[in-house]
Amino acid sequence: MKMEEMIPKVGDQIYIDTSLYVTHGIDDFIGGLCEVVDVKIDEHGVFIAVKEEPGAFYAWNYLAPLQERLKKEFGNQRGHLKSDFRKEFNEL
Repeated sequence: MKMEEMIPKVGDQIYIDTSLYVTHGIDDFIGGLCEVVDVKIDEHGVFIAVKEEPGAFYAWNYLAPLQERLKKEFGNQRGHLKSDFRKEFNEL
């Protein structure tokens, strides 16, 4: 399979991992299946944006090899924001 065939396209479903932060909980994200809404390719790589986490881009070269593990972990669970707005978890 050619590399360009493996790059997700807008509308594809991919898995994103969970991201939890101690000092900026407003950005917490629970992983799962997400819909691709943008794909950017430049000299640094391929970057994917998903509907479930507006404004964030993920490096596809990092995510691609994780897809099978994330599929086993999350199954049909949808990725979603889980922002924690408490002051003690958002001090920078």
